[in-house]
Amino acid sequence: IGTDSPNRALSLEDGDIQIHDTGTSGDPLINFSVGNTQASPTQSWSMRVDNSDGDKFQLLDVTDGRTVLTADGDGNFLIGTDSARTVQGFTSRQQIEGTSATTSSLSLVRNSNSVDPPYLNFGKSRSTSVGGSAIVQADDVLGRLDFAGANGSNINDLAARIDVRVDGTPGSSGDMPGRITFSTSADGSAAPTQRLKIPKTG
Repeated sequence: IGTDSPNRALSLEDGDIQIHDTGTSGDPLINFSVGNTQASPTQSWSMRVDNSDGDKFQLLDVTDGRTVLTADGDGNFLIGTDSARTVQGFTSRQQIEGTSATTSSLSLVRNSNSVDPPYLNFGKSRSTSVGGSAIVQADDVLGRLDFAGANGSNINDLAARIDVRVDGTPGSSGDMPGRITFSTSADGSAAPTQRLKIPKTG
């Protein structure tokens, strides 16, 4: 379509494709399959809009009968689940949920002939817009790791927390004093109390 020299069985040049379902329950989709026959492929994948569940965009492993990832209308990117949930009071944009170490874990692996590792970076600015770099201030939290456990009704109760804060007045470049604090919750509490602090002086 749009060309007299296609390099595929179906080719579209300088155009768009729209798949639209006018109903309220149909799921417009594109299916990909390989092996054996079309009716019984060895592996099949689908991309669809789940019209019956909030118009979520999904990638499906049709062969195994599971949803691999879901993007919902709120901008949440979900792996292992098709419904975003709140943990420690936040509904995070990226979520991984599963029932085993394999399905509920995240791995960062770097392969290079060097001493350098993979990185997990936390950044904080005082800017109010994306891409800003307004300087932070003393006591600003630059990064936080929270550890929450289910209490039978939600996963909002904290058992422990690790904070990294600005420990003093930062400079315009090359000057970011910091401290790390380790906090745990006592028995009968879900509010972590500071147990150890490593300040800028070490």
